[in-house]
Amino acid sequence: MEKSAYLKEIDRIIKNGKYQDTWESLSQYRIPEWYKDTKLGIFIHWGVYSVPAFGSEWYSRNMYIQGSPEYKHHIETYGPHKDFGYKDFIPMFKAEKFDPEAWADLFQQAGAKYVVPVAEHHDGFQMYKSELSHWNAYEMGPKRDVLGELETAFEKRGMITGASSHRVEHWFFMGHGKEFDSDVKGPLQRGDLYWPAMPEGGIDDLLGAFFGAVVLAVGIALVFRAGATTGGTDILVRLLKLRYKHIETGKLFFCTDLVVVICSMVVFRNVNTGLYALLSIMVFAIVFDVVLYGSDTAKMVYVVSEKEERIARRIMDELEIGVTYVHGQGAYTEKEKRVILCAAKKQLFPKVKEIVKEEDPQAFLIVSSASDIYGEGFKDHFAEEF
Repeated sequence: MEKSAYLKEIDRIIKNGKYQDTWESLSQYRIPEWYKDTKLGIFIHWGVYSVPAFGSEWYSRNMYIQGSPEYKHHIETYGPHKDFGYKDFIPMFKAEKFDPEAWADLFQQAGAKYVVPVAEHHDGFQMYKSELSHWNAYEMGPKRDVLGELETAFEKRGMITGASSHRVEHWFFMGHGKEFDSDVKGPLQRGDLYWPAMPEGGIDDLLGAFFGAVVLAVGIALVFRAGATTGGTDILVRLLKLRYKHIETGKLFFCTDLVVVICSMVVFRNVNTGLYALLSIMVFAIVFDVVLYGSDTAKMVYVVSEKEERIARRIMDELEIGVTYVHGQGAYTEKEKRVILCAAKKQLFPKVKEIVKEEDPQAFLIVSSASDIYGEGFKDHFAEEF
């Protein structure tokens, strides 16, 4: 299908579909009930990158980054990139033992109700019979419609089948191959496996680690607020939360991610990347909890004063904050006292302090930070625990 015809087909499907290509329309999306009720699903990453089976499914990018572990491994194992590039793995990806029926049986026995294989990863190799590109598993490599065969096997067993496409990052994935003598050479044309191989851009590693963590934290926190997971290590975090309910979810993410980062530093012997990753998971944990739980940090204030009535009245009238009297007795004087107790949001605390100082400069003020306050003006008592 020609590009113009394909774009028209996309427009037609959007027009006739349930949702339109606007934020207002997409915001009406609701998670399917079957997904909410399903306890186990399986996501699969399997493709050409399984041939080198080194590092991760980002091998096709990282092997062209000079100095990376994948770059060194590639030269040591397969030779110079100009003689053996990523495309040369495709004939080696034969999938001769691939049995979709056996996969489906195994997943069904495990209790999975849905399965989501990767239709196309960042490397640009499609795992299905495609009209869009000749670089697909039906025409090359296994010469089988891998995704189609899996879908048939899953649906025969009543399992829901999905497909994930990661094409969005392909535009820069092979770009580093243009920085030295490799098989990523121009002129590249639309439809080539490596096309367009654009530069990633000059994003500073520190800024990338920081802002990447912020964006990721916001996204995953929103997924959690909807009662779902992304199918990754956040499933483990969900399970840990059931056991350690007193620990905030972001801190649980930090603990699990810390284990992964430390292991990666040991295995790949890359301290620099590990340190950036440590920064990322710290930022992620903080932002995640703010998005998930809110940022209602507050101050707990105790005021011991002879003018407690005037102070309490001004706090209630001027700041509209509830005040409680705690009855106590001075151990030395043995006099009965009413101690003011109130919770003030962080931005209001300076005014509380000012009122106390104006009414009674001799007052005794005790202040502590509080991150979990439930009730009117703060968190909902009955909000879902994450």
